Amino acid sequence: MNHYKYGLVVFAALLTGGCSLLARPGEGVTLYAPALSPPMASTRSADTQERRWQIAVAEPQAPAPLLGTRILVSPQPGHIEVYRDARWQDAPATLLKALIIQALHEAGAAGAADSASLQHTDFLLESDLVRFQAEYRDAAVPSVSVGLYLRLIRVADGQLAAARAFSVEEPATSGAVPVVFEAFERAIDRLVRDGAAWTVAAGDRASEPQR
Repeated sequence: MNHYKYGLVVFAALLTGGCSLLARPGEGVTLYAPALSPPMASTRSADTQERRWQIAVAEPQAPAPLLGTRILVSPQPGHIEVYRDARWQDAPATLLKALIIQALHEAGAAGAADSASLQHTDFLLESDLVRFQAEYRDAAVPSVSVGLYLRLIRVADGQLAAARAFSVEEPATSGAVPVVFEAFERAIDRLVRDGAAWTVAAGDRASEPQR
């Protein structure tokens, strides 16, 4: 595995050998925290509708490999490894929840908040994080693949108001970890903003009076 510039560790070895393979004495581990790009002025002013409904955002459910902070990379289909000296600042699901709430605010859902902080809410946004990794796919440089399945739940009756799967692919220009992180950030930005726009539109439809 020494052909990767930044070093990879087989994920299965991490499960049995602990974290000692990630950070050895004298070696630093770089933490990465994705952020949304600044919204365009036209986007900020486009939606002036006053919304009375509130939405609580639950932390996405994630499979076992994504529960920690290790950054996953697939050198070939069916194989999962991790970057040795790099980690996410928080688990991917935790990072995504905060970014989803931010994007909902920017999309016009001023009543969006963490599900633990709202006493009254009209909708609950649940989600499943299905992919969050870099993939080589026999190419010289990786592409980032992120996938999220969103479910908008009406709290009053517990019924599903809407659901949709979102998937984004973003190529990196090299295999260097900082460059791969930039591809992650672009992919996350697209995924979260598309998901927020869909959620606001679905919330508007679901909150309309029944005729």
